[in-house]
Amino acid sequence: MSTPNKTRLGNLGKDYGAVAKSIEWGTPQYLYDALDHEFNFTLDVAASDKLHVCERYFTKEIDGLKQSWANERAFMNPPYGRDIADWVEKANKETFKECILVVGLLPVRADTRWFHNHILPNAEIRFIKGRLKFGGFKQGAAFASMIVIWRNEGNGNQEHSSIDNKSMLAESIRKQKRDLTDYHEDIIAESKGSKQKGILDYYDDALEY
Repeated sequence: MSTPNKTRLGNLGKDYGAVAKSIEWGTPQYLYDALDHEFNFTLDVAASDKLHVCERYFTKEIDGLKQSWANERAFMNPPYGRDIADWVEKANKETFKECILVVGLLPVRADTRWFHNHILPNAEIRFIKGRLKFGGFKQGAAFASMIVIWRNEGNGNQEHSSIDNKSMLAESIRKQKRDLTDYHEDIIAESKGSKQKGILDYYDDALEY
């Protein structure tokens, strides 16, 4: 069993203390894990050498907007600045070509052209109930988020739904607690659980959040 990991994040914001000014938001690990379990991603199209969620990824220097996403199952958490429209358009167009699917973590901006032109007519939308706490930030985002799914075999899929952020987080914490208990089983027995008990209490406290 692998060592539990609750800290690996993608695309951390440059300014940890300026939440409102950041255009780069780190993907919450529990959210990515749930999506990866469902979609089995092969490529992170908007990442960096230090921070990426897939083994294969495009950095800013490589520029995923200029690359082909053919035959990929792509995860996309792009910068949330003006270029977001280009990323959304790229995702939509790639799945009309040879890209298998693109799953985007995006802010809900239903008043924009890119939402109405490239998402609403062609993609599945899962609105996230509650505000996400992105990687590197202690407080929740000031905006709502959504999961957008473009499928090569299903362009025009307009199914829309909502998912509960806290439910996903709670399930992730329960899984980490189970993994931690198994991983430290021998150590707990030797130390009579003194050190590990404190760690497990951390997860119990988190579940009460």
